[in-house]
Amino acid sequence: MENFRIESLEISQVGVFNNLKIDFPEKKNTGLAEIHILTGENGTGKTTILEMLAELGSYRTSKLKHGPSLIEKLNFSESSFQIKSNYTDYKLVITQKNYNKSGEINKVGVSLNKVLTRGGKFSFAIFSYSGYRRTSKSIEVNSRADIPYSQILEDSTSFDKSINTEKFSNWIGSILIKEALLKTTNQIDKSLEYRRYISVIEEVLFQITGQNFSFYLNPETMYLNMVQDEQRIGLDTLPDGVKSIVSWVGDLIMRMSQMRWIDDLDIFDRSFILLLDEIEVHLHPAWQRKILPVIQKLFKNAQIFISTHSPFVVGSVDGAWIYKFKRNDNFVILDGLPTLSEDAKSVRRILDEVFDVKQQYGVSVEEDLQKFREIRNRILKGESYNLQEFRDLTNSLASQSTELSHLLGSEINQLQRILNKEVF
Repeated sequence: MENFRIESLEISQVGVFNNLKIDFPEKKNTGLAEIHILTGENGTGKTTILEMLAELGSYRTSKLKHGPSLIEKLNFSESSFQIKSNYTDYKLVITQKNYNKSGEINKVGVSLNKVLTRGGKFSFAIFSYSGYRRTSKSIEVNSRADIPYSQILEDSTSFDKSINTEKFSNWIGSILIKEALLKTTNQIDKSLEYRRYISVIEEVLFQITGQNFSFYLNPETMYLNMVQDEQRIGLDTLPDGVKSIVSWVGDLIMRMSQMRWIDDLDIFDRSFILLLDEIEVHLHPAWQRKILPVIQKLFKNAQIFISTHSPFVVGSVDGAWIYKFKRNDNFVILDGLPTLSEDAKSVRRILDEVFDVKQQYGVSVEEDLQKFREIRNRILKGESYNLQEFRDLTNSLASQSTELSHLLGSEINQLQRILNKEVF
């Protein structure tokens, strides 16, 4: 069975979108995950698009999984979106019935989970996470509290509910207990096999943070901790960035390892859809640069859709498709065709090209630089100018940093070469 992938999304009158069609080109590098990066100002519908894609993976067919959040975004009498994939088309129509914005919902097309499951086993799945979600508290591990299989995919496509600290802690704790028992009987190879998924989570943390973290189950309290530099840290007291990574990466691996699949393919080789909403939240810029390359390599057959405001995330990978959304009157449209990311581009260039941020300095410095350029332009045109004002402005800016001093020195030298005379 070929890898399932979403090919396009067509939107009609949903939130900030009037009529919009987005095609999702295939990846260029077959050895890495396919990544689609959504960018744009706040309020340009990036999260709304992710919510529409998440609806494709809703495992309840009786009602709209993300009903409240999507319906709140409606502005029109009838809204719809249609997702095309290489296996099935999916269309959802929402008709607004009254001013309270309750909706009558009609799903058209074949249910995805019926197409991609056989006898209760999955060949594919969709998972959604937000950077704002993270482990919330330390709890006592109950190693016998296995996750009911009916709950393995519970809230898996809900951005604000997909992470469950209790289930995750019990899963990790159960593995650590089995590992310890196997070691007592010298079944070392089998103990390492049990611990494999935990080791992957720990390795992901190391690759992103450069720090060694390991899971530890306190045998006296049965509380799950992490160990860093021989110091035990509760899940609730971890740094926020570490919490965020552990939460969604750990939850994803937990769910995939517990699912019943139609074959024996390793979970890290599986095809699935991963929807990530601003996962850079809480992460230091140095970590923002590393998280997407790590995930791209770890899940090489995944199709990943991510919204972000971070130039460090956008510039961290090669070959990802970038979509810029912008306001056009009362609606949001695509600002040109999708472009491929390049990890050889500087953050400064990405800020300019992708985020339309031209300024490099603080607000007051940018205002003074604008005044400097206006006077410089008057000089070039042979117009009158206040020499003392120009001197004072130039000296004031140059005194603020070595970088500005070099920049202005270069500007003055260029001006004098053009005029073939001293400016001041």
